[in-house]
Amino acid sequence: HDPSHFTQGLIYNKEGNIIESTGEFGASKLLEYKLGSESNIKEVKLSDNYFGEGVASLNGRIYQLTWLSRKGFIYEKSSFEKTREFLYPEQIKQGWGLTTNGKQLILSDGSHLIYFIEEESLSKVSRKTEVLGYKKVYNFLNELEYVDNYIYANILESDKIIKINPKNGAVLGIINLKDICEPYKSHGVLNGTAYHHKNETFIITGKNWPKMFEIKLK
Repeated sequence: HDPSHFTQGLIYNKEGNIIESTGEFGASKLLEYKLGSESNIKEVKLSDNYFGEGVASLNGRIYQLTWLSRKGFIYEKSSFEKTREFLYPEQIKQGWGLTTNGKQLILSDGSHLIYFIEEESLSKVSRKTEVLGYKKVYNFLNELEYVDNYIYANILESDKIIKINPKNGAVLGIINLKDICEPYKSHGVLNGTAYHHKNETFIITGKNWPKMFEIKLK
């Protein structure tokens, strides 16, 4: 993994490539590259006043969030040509994580809430849910991935990814990645989760990490 990438969002696509959204003002990009390659197939740099965040692929389009501007970008998947911009619903103050269930876009904003919005009406929340454990509210939900009818969410500044029931927000499990994260904490925090459908594995990385990991859950 290129250690210059301040990873904010990660996808593993059907072509076997990684699509990655990176952050920081003046350095945010949307990238596509072959897993393990050091060169990019496609690259788009955001204007310096935007801080890139989560990314998702839906119906031949790539959706990319930004942090504080309440603005998202839509690209053609094949060319990375930007075709449209959109504003988040007013109740979503910041853009953090993004994924899709194949019908809706699913967003996090750094709180304990997950929002569902429709492709046809991106400025309106169709549903939201609180993310709750038995005795704990889970705040700082960040990078999201939707796999087999569950949402997996990275908790900012932690070594953990939680498994969430999207119907009611219940936390069903915790993936403890301390052993993977410990050697790379000096580079940055865990933030990058993509699902490899063929292998039934997760691809994991972090902000400015020099490596990516493929893990299989028990």
